[in-house]
Amino acid sequence: MKRTRLTRLLLMGVVPVALTACEGERQVQLYANVQECVAAGQLPAEQCNTDFAAAQNEHERVAPRYQNQIDCTADFGSGQCVQQPSGSFMPLLMGYMIGSAMTGGRQYSQPVYRDRSGEFRNAGGADLGKSKGQISVPESATQPQARAITMARSGFGSRASARGSWGGG
Repeated sequence: MKRTRLTRLLLMGVVPVALTACEGERQVQLYANVQECVAAGQLPAEQCNTDFAAAQNEHERVAPRYQNQIDCTADFGSGQCVQQPSGSFMPLLMGYMIGSAMTGGRQYSQPVYRDRSGEFRNAGGADLGKSKGQISVPESATQPQARAITMARSGFGSRASARGSWGGG
């Protein structure tokens, strides 16, 4: 009985890591603003502007939203959250990630946020690291976010809950 339970626990810890290790990586560019994109010389200025505008539009659609400023600040830090007309709070757009889709070579752009620890993350909470410029990210981090994630926390001693990975660690 003990051996079976130990095996189950071991598999629960190893399987997610093994599945993540099988995931491919993609090369993307991460820039804080249009000027960084233009200065890198990877894309024409017009494309940098177009991609940034697309990321701004996506930001409005998919940014994580919080019911209060305290919860948003807990994930992103002081002065990094803004209140929306709806009363919810969302993080400031801190950059954008540009890449090419595998099928058809189509270009895409995603908004990027910086958490309390200085790590860049996409709207779904995928860790993109602290570096800018050309970086490698897990393929899952390049998938578009379907919609905004609304974060909620309940009183003292409660756990954060949301649909996504923000606020969980």
